[in-house]
Amino acid sequence: MKNTKKKLVGAAAIGLGVLLLSGCTQNFCSPADKAEMLYPYEQGVTVYGSLEELNAYKATEAYTTLSVADKAVFDSLSGPAIAGNTNVYRYVPFVRQESGLIEYRAKKAAQVNSVLSSAFTSGYYLPSVQYWAGIDQKVLDLAIESAVADKGIAASAITLNTVSNGVWCVNPFQESDTDGVNATEIPLDLSEGAGNSLLRYYGGKKFLNFDQTSYLEDSTLIGWVKEFRASSEAGLGIDGCPNDDFVTLYRTNVLNNVANKKSCIATQQGVFGHYGASANWEVAIETKDWAYAWSKGLFEGLLVYPIAWLLDKISFGIDPGLSGGAQIVAIIIVAVIVRLILALVGLKGTISQQKMQALQPQIAKIQAKYPNANTNQAEKMRLSQETQSLYKRNGVSMFAPFLLLIVQFPVFICVWDAMNGASSLSTGAFLGLSLSDTIQSALFNVSGAWWTNAHGWWTALVLYILMAGSQFMSVLTPRLIQKRAQKNVAKMGRNPNEDQQAKTGKYMMYGMVIFTAIMGFFLPSAMGVYWFIGAIISMAQTLITQAVLAKQAKKRKGK
Repeated sequence: MKNTKKKLVGAAAIGLGVLLLSGCTQNFCSPADKAEMLYPYEQGVTVYGSLEELNAYKATEAYTTLSVADKAVFDSLSGPAIAGNTNVYRYVPFVRQESGLIEYRAKKAAQVNSVLSSAFTSGYYLPSVQYWAGIDQKVLDLAIESAVADKGIAASAITLNTVSNGVWCVNPFQESDTDGVNATEIPLDLSEGAGNSLLRYYGGKKFLNFDQTSYLEDSTLIGWVKEFRASSEAGLGIDGCPNDDFVTLYRTNVLNNVANKKSCIATQQGVFGHYGASANWEVAIETKDWAYAWSKGLFEGLLVYPIAWLLDKISFGIDPGLSGGAQIVAIIIVAVIVRLILALVGLKGTISQQKMQALQPQIAKIQAKYPNANTNQAEKMRLSQETQSLYKRNGVSMFAPFLLLIVQFPVFICVWDAMNGASSLSTGAFLGLSLSDTIQSALFNVSGAWWTNAHGWWTALVLYILMAGSQFMSVLTPRLIQKRAQKNVAKMGRNPNEDQQAKTGKYMMYGMVIFTAIMGFFLPSAMGVYWFIGAIISMAQTLITQAVLAKQAKKRKGK
């Protein structure tokens, strides 16, 4: 009967945990946010350059070795990209492999090439060069239209890659992305009146609603696909455009880039993150308010948003540039605040837990009186009665620690979700480590000279060691205190019941340490910092509580 009750309680606890977890993992990203995130990964295949760059490319082997038919396609898609503007020319560098598969040569086309390779292997019909170039032209036209409407710019004055006050360019980079060479990034500037890159600012509109279930009806890109399918232009129509199978494959591949991106809780306007294949692209994230958070769920409004808001306010208050150090300070402050609140809310449970540890010497004496409690039912009942009586006399509640866990669990999940979602933590880096990256991803990102710590791999290693070590010590500290307290207890023979409890406690301790080490490996770095600070606070809380209880015990003995 007791085992059945334990199983029911365990099942209820697991069910509650799953319910709380599912309720606190809502994604705050809007369709516009997701669209902004997607574009850096799939910017099309068209290169925008000067007339001189176009002519220089046509003198390379990549062009001269094309077939007559492919040269005709290339030439038909090359020329001025903007009507009445001679600053910007477009062309689509590509090569046709022996298998017939076309490979696009701009580095930004890596996503398209990956999808085409997968589709080719699966035997899907592949879209034409004209299709990809047409989509890119649609993106540019929409960007120009939006900039003209929003900023009042003149299309004829748009430059290739030069910006100044009120002057806009096309390229997201300071140099053209030709022949697989990734150029230097133009810093994104959203300040009023400043010139900027059209594609960096408006390119995300290409993927608006692309991640929604109704994308076939509402997506900007799918609307263009339908338009091109009905076109009679060369290379378009049904034969030149993707079928539904290819669209599904393409959509899945593109969305995989941001499937786990949740950094969309922005409390003020700005650009955040490090998106794209080179992780060098910040994107505009829509600001979120408390009403939006409540629309996501109870815990999102009650805990997730306020924690993310606090992280944002502290980070921006210390360093508006969000260079990384301010976010570390913000995490530390939030960790202290959250742990203090939890300490106050769970004070009764914490005291009961510490009292139970302090009473272990007396419990050991009681257990020694009943050495056959494991096999003798009468001794087992008397042992239980005396233990309960001891707890009652000392004001120990057996259920208080469990109530503390029930409070801590949703708070932990919500803190985790807030740190995943806070846009401010996705920007900047501390000693090369981006706080929104998982410890695991940073540890394995050793591209370039490993000693340069370019992507913060050794910072992640140090953080992981500190986090895992502090968690181990926070779990071990109460046991060390208990062991010290039992040092002066007379040896009264081995008690099987006592031995079993000691083994169970030891296994639980090691289990928690292993769980922490494994879980911490996949945590965002920000959560690793939070967990480290939390463990330090937990150890301090244990030592202080034990000191207070010891002092109270001495007073009682002196009376």
